[in-house]
Amino acid sequence: MDAENVRRSNQCFSENVSILVSSESSRRAHSEVQICPAVLLPSQQAIPNAVKHIYNGLAAKATQVDQGMPDLIIPLIATGNTFDLEKRRKVEKGLSRIVEECGVWMITSGEYCDPLAIVASSITRKVLPNVSLHARTTDERN
Repeated sequence: MDAENVRRSNQCFSENVSILVSSESSRRAHSEVQICPAVLLPSQQAIPNAVKHIYNGLAAKATQVDQGMPDLIIPLIATGNTFDLEKRRKVEKGLSRIVEECGVWMITSGEYCDPLAIVASSITRKVLPNVSLHARTTDERN
């Protein structure tokens, strides 16, 4: 393998990818596209660089060493529970306020039929771009 091929096989690329998530329940089948961050690797040799890339991203967003970790980890797994649109909006509004104010990791089942996964996905699409933009603007001023 020549030097150029070795260099390429060690690179990692960060992208946002679209994932088609489908759910089949006894009542209906439904699909939705979710946008997710991804690190693309051309080979296994790129894994160390991918780890470095992820941790550098965390470190860049931290103003202190311990802020690379979340302030709060929230598991959002409904395990078969459902709730109506009004309750979902209340949960989404409350969680959005938390996400806007502190570093949060939300853990979900990722299933389309899970109402809490739907809430987390909605918050990710609506709130996080604004939070990230605010953080970048604040960092650029410092």
